[in-house]
Amino acid sequence: MARFIVHRALVIDSLAKMPRDSAEDVLHNAILRKHSDGSDIRENNVWLVDDKFLSYSNIYSDETLARIVREVGVETESKQQRKPDVAAFFSKDNDGRPNKIVIIEFKKPGADIFENNKALVQCRLYASELVDRIDTVREVFAFSVVEIDDEFYKDMKRTGFKDVFSLSERVVYDDFVIGASDDIPLHLYVMPAASLITDAKARNRVFEEVLRFNMDKELPAAGGSQPRP
Repeated sequence: MARFIVHRALVIDSLAKMPRDSAEDVLHNAILRKHSDGSDIRENNVWLVDDKFLSYSNIYSDETLARIVREVGVETESKQQRKPDVAAFFSKDNDGRPNKIVIIEFKKPGADIFENNKALVQCRLYASELVDRIDTVREVFAFSVVEIDDEFYKDMKRTGFKDVFSLSERVVYDDFVIGASDDIPLHLYVMPAASLITDAKARNRVFEEVLRFNMDKELPAAGGSQPRP
């Protein structure tokens, strides 16, 4: 546990020093290095978006899911003239079937409001295509990492997005239903890279404090009597 928390701190510290215009590539590699199946603890950092995904596996660690993701990626690129730049993770139900999916999409800084809105639509369509092909999925979480200027923020608020508490910049979310029958919930979060990093750092600080507290409890009190052998 101590090694993992140190690893988390090093990842966050490295991200905090990155230039804003490098956010897309650096974050993508931090969350999941390209050509990795996420089996190495140092290469699966989906906890950066939320610690509740700590036990999720990268989708490329499952041959069937990897094939489906590649097929959806090719079809999405053909339809939208844009290759989806995402990292995808999943959890399993009691029968070992994928039941929840996490999708993280990265958008280069500097895009205008029209490109940013297009990215949100693409994210929903991509998620819907996935659940249509993986019929055991019952819930999807999507995170669109994008810069949020005043114009984009106002437009999202007008269309139903709600504010999420964040320690730094704006973070918003909205709930949708996707899939052929419109019966699969999609929770879509939109956030800038800086907010993701700041919030992850705060969560890791809690881990460090819990670890320190547990270590202090295990240490014998100074000057206290030692148990006899």
